[in-house]
Parts: sequence; structure tokens; C-alpha cells
Amino acid sequence: MPLSEHEQRLLDQIEQALYAEDPKWANTVRISDPRNHYKRRLIKASIGFALGVVIMMVGVVISGTALIPLGVGGFVVMLAACLWGLSSWKKMNGFGDGPAGTATPPGKQARRGHRGTFMERMEERWRRRHDER
Repeated sequence: MPLSEHEQRLLDQIEQALYAEDPKWANTVRISDPRNHYKRRLIKASIGFALGVVIMMVGVVISGTALIPLGVGGFVVMLAACLWGLSSWKKMNGFGDGPAGTATPPGKQARRGHRGTFMERMEERWRRRHDER
């Protein structure tokens, strides 16, 4: 829905005030692409994954029962880094609920709304199964 003329004027005034107050920050914000943020997060997640692998291997290779929690901790770090990186990758490529794209294409979302909940679909499948007999 487009903004009214009054809202557009207010938005322009706020924007001009921000540019006047801190032009360097305003320029940085204006030209930055949100995908760059997700790319940086993806790189950090890759580094975290590699660090998790090293921690896990140290905990597994070095013998001793005191280092078993270290191996488990390394695995947890790997898992967290994978989840963080996957969420960033999905948002960067438009699969998530991020600013880089929409969650689902419009056609699919409309179709999904008509499908109903999981239980409704299972009940419908059950009814069709009995009607076929």
C-alpha cells in the first residue's frame, strides 16, 4: 500500500534530517545491500564450523575422560554454526523471512492457504481412502 502525501513528506523530512546530522552514516546505510550482512554472517558461520571441528577432534583424539565434554562441546559449536549459516544463506537467497526476498512465491502462498492444517489434510486423505473402497 503506497504512502499518503503527508506520510511521504514526513518520511522525506526525517530522511533529510538524518542526512544533515550524519552524512557519512546516511551514505553507508543508503548504499549497503542487506545481502552483504548475510554474506558476512555466512563467513563467520563457516569459521565457527571449522573451529567446532577442531575442538571436537581435540576432544576425541586426545585420550582421557575429562576431554569427552570438550568433544561434545565442539559438536555443539559445529551444529550452532551450521544452523546460523543455513539461516543466513536462506535469507540471503530469498528463502527465509528476511529483507533479501519473500518467504514464498505468491502463487504457492495462496495454494498453501487453501490446503489447511496438517490434521485437516490427514482427515481429507482418510475420507478419500474410504470413498475409494
